[in-house]
Amino acid sequence: MVWIGSFVLSAFCVLLAFRGTLGLVFGPVGTDRPTPAGGSIANDQPPNSFFQGFSPPFPTNDWWAGFGAGDGNAIVGGPFPYQSSLGATGIQFGVSSSRNFDGTSIHQPTQTDWSVGFVEHNGNVQNRKALSWDSQSVTVQYFTGSSTMTSYLVPGSPYLTFSYSGATPKLTSANGVITSFSGKVLEGGATTVTGTSFQVVNGAGTYIIYSLSGALSLTASNAGTIVAGAQFKGVLRVVKLNSPSHKALLDQHVANYPTGVTTDYDFNGNVGTLRFTWKVTGNAADLLMLTWPHHRIKMQNPNFPPTSSLSYLTTKGYMYPALGNVWNLDYNLPTITWNAPRSPDASCTKNLIAGLEYEIATLPDVTMPGDFYFFGGRLAAVSRLALIAEHVGRNDLVQPVIDWLKGSISYMFDSASTAIPAYETAWGGIINRAGYNNVWVDYGNGYYNDHHFHYGYFLAAAAVIAKHDSGWLNAFGPTMKWFLRDIVNPSRNDPFFPVTRCRDWFAGHSWASGIANGGGGRDQESIGEAVNGYYGALLWADATGNTNIKNYARLLIATEQHAAQVYWHLYPKASATDRDQPYPEQGLRNLVTIGNVMDWQAGAWLFWGDQKVEIAAIQILPVTPVNEYMYDAAWAQAVHDYTLQELNNATYGDEWKSVIYLAYSQVNPVAAAQLSSSLTSWGTGNTFSNQLYFLSTRPGASNVCAQAPSNPIGTFYIQSVTTNAYVTASTLPDLIASSASQSLAAKFQLSFAPNAGTIQAVSNNQFVTADIGGSYTISASRATASTWEIFIIRPKKGATSGVYSILAASNKQYVTLGNNGVLINNGRSLKMTPPIDRITPFGLTYELAVEHAGIILFKLGEGPPLHSTGLPYSRTQAIGYSLEIIWMSSNLPPLNSVLQSHPSLSDVSYITGGQSTTIYFINQLPSGYSAKIYQIDAQGEPKLCAEAHGDETEKNQYLEKTTYVGQPWEVVFSYQEETVRNFYYPETNPSCVMLETDVFEPTHFLTGLNPSILKNIYSPTGGASTLIRFENCLKVKVEIFRVDSVGKRVSYGMIYPGGSSRQLTHVDHIWEVVAENETSPLSIFRAAPLRGIARISRG
Repeated sequence: MVWIGSFVLSAFCVLLAFRGTLGLVFGPVGTDRPTPAGGSIANDQPPNSFFQGFSPPFPTNDWWAGFGAGDGNAIVGGPFPYQSSLGATGIQFGVSSSRNFDGTSIHQPTQTDWSVGFVEHNGNVQNRKALSWDSQSVTVQYFTGSSTMTSYLVPGSPYLTFSYSGATPKLTSANGVITSFSGKVLEGGATTVTGTSFQVVNGAGTYIIYSLSGALSLTASNAGTIVAGAQFKGVLRVVKLNSPSHKALLDQHVANYPTGVTTDYDFNGNVGTLRFTWKVTGNAADLLMLTWPHHRIKMQNPNFPPTSSLSYLTTKGYMYPALGNVWNLDYNLPTITWNAPRSPDASCTKNLIAGLEYEIATLPDVTMPGDFYFFGGRLAAVSRLALIAEHVGRNDLVQPVIDWLKGSISYMFDSASTAIPAYETAWGGIINRAGYNNVWVDYGNGYYNDHHFHYGYFLAAAAVIAKHDSGWLNAFGPTMKWFLRDIVNPSRNDPFFPVTRCRDWFAGHSWASGIANGGGGRDQESIGEAVNGYYGALLWADATGNTNIKNYARLLIATEQHAAQVYWHLYPKASATDRDQPYPEQGLRNLVTIGNVMDWQAGAWLFWGDQKVEIAAIQILPVTPVNEYMYDAAWAQAVHDYTLQELNNATYGDEWKSVIYLAYSQVNPVAAAQLSSSLTSWGTGNTFSNQLYFLSTRPGASNVCAQAPSNPIGTFYIQSVTTNAYVTASTLPDLIASSASQSLAAKFQLSFAPNAGTIQAVSNNQFVTADIGGSYTISASRATASTWEIFIIRPKKGATSGVYSILAASNKQYVTLGNNGVLINNGRSLKMTPPIDRITPFGLTYELAVEHAGIILFKLGEGPPLHSTGLPYSRTQAIGYSLEIIWMSSNLPPLNSVLQSHPSLSDVSYITGGQSTTIYFINQLPSGYSAKIYQIDAQGEPKLCAEAHGDETEKNQYLEKTTYVGQPWEVVFSYQEETVRNFYYPETNPSCVMLETDVFEPTHFLTGLNPSILKNIYSPTGGASTLIRFENCLKVKVEIFRVDSVGKRVSYGMIYPGGSSRQLTHVDHIWEVVAENETSPLSIFRAAPLRGIARISRG
């Protein structure tokens, strides 16, 4: 318990006492009117008349925000277990009676069962309003003249409560006709019953109506209405009866109802107690409420009736009963602040310091930001460099980071900036001024979307500056405090900001949704960024000495991280029948990670991407020291295993892989370090140094980086292993292996870059640069090293000591030896052409690659293929390929090529004879994929020869067939609903077909059509199946539409900047792309027979 003197209480907190319970509610962080650089401005979607009689600030992200936003008619998720909306004459509500799993998400569709109002109400929407609200509930009143109906909408109450004064109650069925009332069947007529309890049945099932104010006469008609016989003063309660066995508990406790709730807390060392205390009319100890899984896990000394006595299934699992008006939920609070509680493992320190030196020395020029989100993420990532440098004792590296941060964040205080904060006056909060009237700007920041995501980054970066520069803090601290107040204000006494804007205390986590589009359903995708919002607040509070807000932020972090593990993390091996299992569906839990938790839907999907690595990574990032509490080992292992196929696929972004590897470091830091060594980018919110720092500071970490490969450093020659020729100085800047004399060889300085390095010719002092297309000789021709001058040089697995390969980090293509000894970076796949060279340090010889001979391929570490000839072999790794090579004796003819696929049969497809050859089909399909192999006979008919499946028993097997040169073979690849048909034509020498998932990826770029010259376009009916992958290269969101057969647009969702979306479609179908806040198409694409990439850009 925190004991604070009375003089402190007046300034910082309020002491609350309810029926002997003691708790804290901290006072406001500040009460000054914000005056940011962007001034003041009103959002173009102001509150409606629901808030009549009140002044801002108003809640924007609460479950009931839809009552006050837009026209006020939105269906909102709550008060759970109900969904509700404000109708013209009454409150509409229902309990979802259906739950389904579609393979990606569980859905509990919104459902309206009843409307409760009164006869006298005139239907004017101005005659409904909020009477009051608190941290969890809202009290709504309908009124006309002196007639009123007041409803206390309190989450967790199984009953809905309606208090009447001088009004005639009227209940209207919204789900079919009334079939039974108080046991009487209605068959076209009406019946009147007098009493205090009434059961009514309509299409939604059975509800009970209770009168707490004496007997009441109600007349029910088959038309669907129940009307009281006279005006009424008193309380009615309405409850959904899911089972007759539930009635006893509901009858027993109906007389005690909540009218509001106080949320407070106290702190005892590193344990925080979150307390809910309901204001009760009746006997507080007999208050009947409902719990969600996260409540039941954390509640202390609960009074739980049997789960069989009452239950409601919601998107968060079953709500079960609890008795009493006080809940105490205990959370272990985070003790981590700036850095990990352990020093980096010694095996990583050298590279970690080198990474810090490199990344700090190469910080980009300070430029004006174009948004809040990406700008903030970059600020926070850079600020971590200062903290890591401090932790490893390199204080000399701290000040350059602070200077860069101050220069960058100064744009937030400059009225001429593109993205500047403004105080929004209609609702009350800090927004990006550019988005006050445009929901597409900054993901709806101007409409209060994602504020905790955005401002946590700002606060974290500003805290690092404040920690090291008190002068800056004095000058700019007041501005940063406005961001703090926007997301973690704890007090109703702040006249300019609502209380903890995004947090839903009853739900146990935050909501990202604001008031855009009428403020309907709530959702939150990135639980990781929600945690970071409160972590930024914790750092700012620590830097500024605000102990109360630091503790408040610790409680917010602990509760958000707990919600992550209950509702976002999925555990396939967990019991479906466990009391606190939110997701009984095994199919959903097999997906490992929820991408988006919503009011009535939760599933493994995102608004902006469908890759497994994206869905998982957005729940992990940003990786900061405090998140070691959130990445529990069971989930981290499951995420790694579930995303493994994409992690091993070079076409998926390193920015997603990097954070998955860091979560995995909680399980196996050594393996995570090895995986991380292959990364070439880390996204805007992560860095090489942060990657290495986190995985090297895991509990029990030892020799974490000892086995992680890195580039050789020093001065080297480059020599071809096939010709023994050196790259000569005389051919520079071009790199050409043209002389066997070492005296003529060029010297190259190999230097450090994160997970890679640079190659600099000593004689001309220029850096070797990759060729963007992989067609021309690479050259030492750049004065400074940037993206295209970074190379990954690694020892080859299975080769003799010193064997290396060189990979251009920019285009992920390997360096190979071309004609006349030229070095070209075009080694993307396994080619049977001589690869390059070796690097020779002075006095030593290192082979880089070898010539290829006859081969059989199989996965690393898995031994020879299951179909074995028993011939002697030795191994080496193919350049640019994840498979090893087995050298066979000369008894096996060499495989001279990997056959390229063709999308259709050629005109000369029917072969009746000719020269014989051999074709090999090698199975590398992962789980879930399959392939059927057909030989096309002389009549052009396919003959099924074999099937391959992606399971461990078939992996690495191959099919060997004798055929004719040029005779077509068809392979039909299948995965879920996708099918790809490819044709292959054997060559003179033995050749192979790799059965891999690459065939599902687009192979060419689609040409965008000019929208200005295309009118009245539409798609044909049907057609052959194909696929388009849309890639958004813009800095704004875009929406993609398929144009149907009558020219109507059908939306297929939004794509965020830098994101992509795969869409199955049909050949010649038309797709339009529309930029944010625009109506005319930006570009039009026509689906082609070949799977294509639609790159979205302007111009």
